[in-house]
Order: sequence, then C-alpha cells, then structure tokens
Amino acid sequence: MFGSYISMVHDGPDLVRAAERPGHGQLVSIPSIQLALANLRERYQYILVDSPPSLSEHVLAAVDTADLVWAITGPTRAELTATKELLKLFDRLEVAPGRRLVILDENRLDIPAVDAEEILGRRPDVTIRFSAEIMAAIDSGAPLAQSDPEAESLGTIAELAAGLEDRLLRAVGRNPARGLARKAQASS
Repeated sequence: MFGSYISMVHDGPDLVRAAERPGHGQLVSIPSIQLALANLRERYQYILVDSPPSLSEHVLAAVDTADLVWAITGPTRAELTATKELLKLFDRLEVAPGRRLVILDENRLDIPAVDAEEILGRRPDVTIRFSAEIMAAIDSGAPLAQSDPEAESLGTIAELAAGLEDRLLRAVGRNPARGLARKAQASS
C-alpha cells in the first residue's frame, strides 16, 4: 500500500506525495512517519525530507533518523537570524555538527546583500548563487532539471549531490550504497 503514495518521475527522483489537503497532514502520526522512513530506507539509497521551517514533532521524527540535516536559508537578515537560532536548537538536540549542512540560497530578486557568515557565525557549507534559470523554474513550478536540463545552474546542484557521499561517510562512517548492496545480497 505504501508504494501507491510514491510518484516516479522518469530520470528524476521518486517522490512521496504529501497530504492532498492541509488538514489531512495533521492525521499523520509519529509512528507512521517512522514506519514510512524505515520503508523508504529499505527501498532507496538516499532519502530527502523536505519539511517546513518548523520543528514540530513530525519534523523532529525525521531529524532524529536523518544521516544529514540540511538547513536551507535565504540571504535576508531575518532568514539568516532564524537559521542561527535553528543551529542553536540543533546544539540542544545534540544533532552533531558533522550531520548538519547549511545551504544559502541566494535566489531572490531585489534584496540588499548581507554578510551571511557574520550573522550565522560560520560560513554556509554551500551557496547557491542567484540564477535567472532557477527563478524561471521556480515560477514555472517545475524542477530545473526538467524545465531546462541544459541549465548552467545545475552544476552547483550537481556539485552538492557529488559531495553527499563523502559527507555521509564522514557523518555516519558508512557508505549508504554499500549497506544497500549487502542488504540486497543477503535477501537474494
């Protein structure tokens, strides 16, 4: 039954659909989230949970099981200040610094530049510079890889993806692909 909630995109990531109506999301329990994540770990090498910028019990259930926790922030003083507070909360929750990745997304129009490093007290791990291609993809509602597969901006995203395996190795001391290969061999 769980598979019926997964949308598969040719040459793209498989996506677990969110609740169709906002009120339905409240019906999802913490044990069901944990079960879904366990089910996804059996099927996929990498799982990315895109959550709202709140740390509800539902989001914390995903953070607890995550190998890496990405904090994606914007370039405004308000966003960076909120991200700094989130990083303090991660300290209190004992989310190890090696499991955190701070990504600064500079894709906004007409905003004054602020010094992200000064506000955060550290450099972002990755900075996605402003790109008209990314803005067009956002406006169209389609992922950049689908709307413009030849876009130069995909290089930054590819670099981010290429660094994940190394980051996972350092964060959790295992290669997720090797773990899945052993699991597949054991089941065959």
